[in-house]
Amino acid sequence: MRKTLKTILIAGTLLGLGVMHAQEANEQALSTGKVIKLEVKFDGPDGAKITAVYASMYTDAQRRADQAGFLNNFPGEFKLISPGIFHAEFTIPDTIVTGDYKLPSLDARAPGIQLVYTEGQQYHLHAFHIENHNKFVQPPITIKDLH
Repeated sequence: MRKTLKTILIAGTLLGLGVMHAQEANEQALSTGKVIKLEVKFDGPDGAKITAVYASMYTDAQRRADQAGFLNNFPGEFKLISPGIFHAEFTIPDTIVTGDYKLPSLDARAPGIQLVYTEGQQYHLHAFHIENHNKFVQPPITIKDLH
């Protein structure tokens, strides 16, 4: 009994360490130029009728003073791989605000049909933390009347 309990405790510890390591991997910051790759699959009898998908990653992070004019969203490119299955690539631009990015919704199209899928309702996807070390400080401006 004692040996079995010890084996269970060791296995549980190792499993816990594996889960912690997997969580750390998802939380690692991504940087500009990296590509977030996703697969989107539409199930059911009408899933194969979807011909196009559109979506962008967004953040609610506040724009830092040293990232003036940087973007808080960027689009993905969706390619139809087989009926109902798309591969998406989101290339992180150089002028993106540092923050946690989510995919809040997907716009899916079939001939004559437009569907909206919302994160938290029809699908679940974790946030992607993007750390951008690029900087741009908005320069002051002076305007003079030349008359």
